[in-house]
Amino acid sequence: MGDHLRVAVPFSSVSGMLLTNHTLGKVDPSTTGMVATAAIIALSRWFAISEIIVSIGVGKRECRAAIRPGMTAKDISDLLESSVHTSALDDLLIIPAQAAGTRDLPGLRARCDEGLLRFDSTGADNVGLAELASRLFVAISNQPAAELSELAPARFAPVDGREPPALHGLNRKLTSSCIDMATGEALTGEQLERRTVAISRLLLDHGVGPGTIVGVALPRGVNSIAAWVAILRLGAGFLHLDSELSIEQRQQMLEDSAPAFLLVDSPELAVQLGGPARALNLPTGDTVLPAVVCDSAGPEDPAYLIFTSGSSGKPKAVMIGHGALDHHSRAVSAAFELTPQDRVLSFAALGFDVAIEEILPTLRAGATLVLRSDEMLNTLERFVDELHSQRITVLNLPTAFWRLLTDNLQHPSSRGLPRDLRLVIVGGERVPSTTLEQWRTVAPSVIWMNGYGPTETTITATLHVDQGAPLEMDSVPIGAPLGAARLVLLAPDGSPAPPGRPGEMWIGGVGVGLGYVNRPNQTAERFRALPGSLGRRYPGRWYRTGDRVQPTSSGDLVFMDRMDRQIKLSGYRIEPAGIETALTKVPGVREARIAVQHGALAVWVAGEADPCKIRRVLRAELPKGVSPRLMILSEMPRNERGKLNEAALRDIMASAVTQPGFVDPAKPAAATIGRIMGKLLGQPPLNAEQSFFDQGGNSLMAIELSEHLVRVFGRRPTVPAIYNHPTPQALARMMEAGSAFEDSLIAVQPEGDGVPLLGIHVLGTNGDFYRPLADALQPRHPVWGITVGLLTPETPTDIDGLAELYFRQVQEFRPYGPLALAGVSLGAFVAFELAARLHRAGRDVAMVAIFDADGPAPSRRSTALDRLGRATSLMWHNPGAALCRYSARAKGELTLALRVIWLRLGRLLGRKSDQHNLDDFVAANIVSVAAYKPAVYPGRVVVFAAQDDLANTERVRKTALGWASVAPDRRFVCISGDHLGILREPGVRDIARVIQEELGSISPGS
Repeated sequence: MGDHLRVAVPFSSVSGMLLTNHTLGKVDPSTTGMVATAAIIALSRWFAISEIIVSIGVGKRECRAAIRPGMTAKDISDLLESSVHTSALDDLLIIPAQAAGTRDLPGLRARCDEGLLRFDSTGADNVGLAELASRLFVAISNQPAAELSELAPARFAPVDGREPPALHGLNRKLTSSCIDMATGEALTGEQLERRTVAISRLLLDHGVGPGTIVGVALPRGVNSIAAWVAILRLGAGFLHLDSELSIEQRQQMLEDSAPAFLLVDSPELAVQLGGPARALNLPTGDTVLPAVVCDSAGPEDPAYLIFTSGSSGKPKAVMIGHGALDHHSRAVSAAFELTPQDRVLSFAALGFDVAIEEILPTLRAGATLVLRSDEMLNTLERFVDELHSQRITVLNLPTAFWRLLTDNLQHPSSRGLPRDLRLVIVGGERVPSTTLEQWRTVAPSVIWMNGYGPTETTITATLHVDQGAPLEMDSVPIGAPLGAARLVLLAPDGSPAPPGRPGEMWIGGVGVGLGYVNRPNQTAERFRALPGSLGRRYPGRWYRTGDRVQPTSSGDLVFMDRMDRQIKLSGYRIEPAGIETALTKVPGVREARIAVQHGALAVWVAGEADPCKIRRVLRAELPKGVSPRLMILSEMPRNERGKLNEAALRDIMASAVTQPGFVDPAKPAAATIGRIMGKLLGQPPLNAEQSFFDQGGNSLMAIELSEHLVRVFGRRPTVPAIYNHPTPQALARMMEAGSAFEDSLIAVQPEGDGVPLLGIHVLGTNGDFYRPLADALQPRHPVWGITVGLLTPETPTDIDGLAELYFRQVQEFRPYGPLALAGVSLGAFVAFELAARLHRAGRDVAMVAIFDADGPAPSRRSTALDRLGRATSLMWHNPGAALCRYSARAKGELTLALRVIWLRLGRLLGRKSDQHNLDDFVAANIVSVAAYKPAVYPGRVVVFAAQDDLANTERVRKTALGWASVAPDRRFVCISGDHLGILREPGVRDIARVIQEELGSISPGS
């Protein structure tokens, strides 16, 4: 638990400063305990340390004194007396033990000399510490049974903010424009209002109102924004289920939070997520009907739920009320001085609470909201270019990303920030003073703010506006209360922190959340009244943050660290205890430890375990993009008392010898990249075959690596390129080859030494069609995805053109060795043609897997009579589900059919589209598939068919779903599930088994 203090009692006379003339008379054991107790409480308050290790009697005995709520001085004194038997006190020396990586701390001396008790501090700047110990001893002598928080308390005055001004609410007709950079969709305020009204009508028809929670399972885009506003207008609350999360993670969130409804954009997704929530399909049409407004929501009615880490490592849902959200939006709009002329970038993922801060105040102020694309983050150069092109005026960034941007802007080759940019806000981690000083030189005209606040207090609780003044400490202040927030610093025992000394931040006011969903014990622990008499003088619900905060001489507050072991990294809150527990369940793991070292997450494991299984647990337990450096030890290092030696662990990690790997001196590029990677990771250079991400790299470090490499090689690799080539040797080859295809290669699961499976063309969002299959194939077969990347007028849409593009990609990406191809739906035709071209080029294509795609010959998957019978049965047993399913399918198929007709008509008239969007691209693929006449392919083909969509399995088996005429060497397998459902549990396990059977005897080096 944080830092520790060691209390030792040598029996030698040491001179001290007389601070009290309290006469002790004969010193007995109880008085000795009281003296030690006064010193312990004083040190605990002075340094805000909650747990103290006590050794009395020449260091041969040890006990642990933890400052707990409700404890009395007598409790501590009795604890010491029961553990240590000392009948006389000549000289009591209390020395804080230095924790790993912390500064030296001064100690206290307590000396009895002719009946006089003397305290003095061993630190020149800590005279107040000795005075505090003296006051505490007097208080303990008079009130031994008093609670610690009531003993000699320091003066107390909370820091109060001000009520923010009024602001138009979301109930007013929207005027904000909304731009989605990923899709190119741009809505005016009127169009966004219509979409919002359509969703409001749908929800109102189903009885949604105050107290109702609606899950929003929509991808990042304007529909999600409209859904949030629609739900809030009805006085209800939303839970956003980020599409970047796995199905399993979203299912767990739904199970924990139990929303009444689930808003989806496809019936298939609702089936995947399951659960008791009633699924509502997103309305596709806008409406001009009057807005739907509900004014009955109270301040304590939930406005949104958002998940954050728990003390056990398991995420828990925080509930924020309408009153807190309204206060936050008004306070942010006033602090940022938002106007309708602003263009605000939505940077954060929608599952982060910062996204709410970026979006809702912007809409209420009537400004333009710009949703970034994933490609915007491929390089810092691309990021800055997009800031210019989108004319961004307000930017809210994670601290780690802002640090990379600051470093990049210092280089002469940097384009510099756009003149439109007027405000940058950072948050999520402590801000180094040196980085702010650098920022001042590269962006002197941009207003800069540092925000701080736990998720539980509605996103941001304090805000520091940089005025260019000299910085006293190595961290930038976190500022004053945002809006009407209230701040106090308390010592670990619940008393006010000594003036000018660090303490635990407690936050009060209207912004404090309602608690954790279905977690009464954790809610009571964190959302509570102030301790003791403070709670009576300053009533209300306060949030105990667990953050240690230090006031400066000017009164500014500076975040120091945590009171517990919680880690804040790249905007994530990570609870080591829960992850360590999960690791110990891996066979062969006896013990595990997690900490931050050199800005990256480090994991030490003791035992004889499979590294692949350990990595699998880490991927499941850690946030996406956090990849720790892993070290497996035979035993954990211990100190002389058998305790875990964390300092030794860090030394082992820092001085670790790199794994065996040869870097050819004739190829210095790999050695150079290895040195750069090692420097970024704070460790020795990586060898040729070590993965940057296995050693602790993450997405932000990948951006930083990209910036270093462009200065050395003159070419800037994208973040996807680094993920796809994570070793120095692979990245050096890619840099020297000048590949043009890196944005099209996706490492779904790059580990494993078996024959790689390449998913072709249609990969789903972020490769999610293939991710369950990749997990099922681990640890043997790596899975990669190949797609067209960004759609441009030059992007081919016909089967031959796509196959030729992918042929060149495969030949450059993996020029030798066997490989397997796979295609889903339309992508199966591209995979089939690509296999033929690779075969003609002499490549070993071990297998082509076709996932539920009707082939070039009629397959008679189902007759009209079969389809009618199935529809009738579904209508009879579940008419609501039938109407929902068939209406959504009919509407989607009609829309697509119209696009296909329009495209064919345009081609007949010689008209060419100037740009592509995804719908047009899919339509063009359909036209191309209809015209595709494949030749017979001599290689191995495995056709997987969705059992749920087959009326007569044997009839379909004869034609192998229409592929029999062109694939003589084939295997046909029926898998339980529907069209895309076969690629999820439980069907995906059967698919993985078949693929392993097909590829198991093939050596990847053959």
